[in-house]
Amino acid sequence: MYKLICIDLDGTLLDTRQRVSTKNREAIRKALDQGIEVAIVSGRPNCFTIRIMNQISGRMGHITFNGAYYRIANKTRQFPIPKEAVMKVAKLAQKYHVRTYFKNKNLSLCTKSDPGILDYDQFKSQTPLKDQMDMLYNVDVVDVLSNQDINILKIFAWDENLENVRKMREELKEIEGINLYLYDENFEMSSEDTSKGKAIQNVCADLGIQLDEVVCIGDNYNDLSMFEVAGLSVAMENAPRKIKEMVDKVTLTNDESGVAYAIENFVLKENE
Repeated sequence: MYKLICIDLDGTLLDTRQRVSTKNREAIRKALDQGIEVAIVSGRPNCFTIRIMNQISGRMGHITFNGAYYRIANKTRQFPIPKEAVMKVAKLAQKYHVRTYFKNKNLSLCTKSDPGILDYDQFKSQTPLKDQMDMLYNVDVVDVLSNQDINILKIFAWDENLENVRKMREELKEIEGINLYLYDENFEMSSEDTSKGKAIQNVCADLGIQLDEVVCIGDNYNDLSMFEVAGLSVAMENAPRKIKEMVDKVTLTNDESGVAYAIENFVLKENE
């Protein structure tokens, strides 16, 4: 019997217009009504995931910042990046003048101005006070973090000067204590103790759930760590072919309410 469903957000629960379908909402509520825990699992911060959860059910949980924070069934934990590593990143951001965001649950310190790419202020009116994120720009992060004890859960960087981004990335590879995720035009990092999969393992330990009682639904390579620990791994039809070859089941696309199809056919029917 399955007791926990973990659902990725972008490309999975959300359709291509960033909406949650009626079918997905109804299927999640059915699972919750049957006593199954359901959690959003995302690299996004609380202020974003809470907004989505409020559209579905207050009974849902979430794992955010790629596993650096979670709150499920009144169990809460967070895994900050080591302070020494954060300071090294802050100094490199200063050295190369790269726009870098240092984030925790309630705060984002940005080394430059933000052109609206990560403007979480737009979600404040839809977010409880305890999960609101304050965005501070043009911050001397080295100075702030030298004088204040602030836990950083995730660091994200991008900049118009791609050459400086590349130079900074090369030096980041020498820093210990972090998981570094490199993309063509940006990068992000978290504590080496975090991943979606590790967070799910910790949640299961907290809730007394066995890993073979967990269903994970996702669409991309950053979901592999949770697929690896799941009792049942489910990829969206819109996932890359290699991902679909690595999972137990494939559901419909995110524009076809693939999450609802997976819950109805792979979870609720199995639990009958």
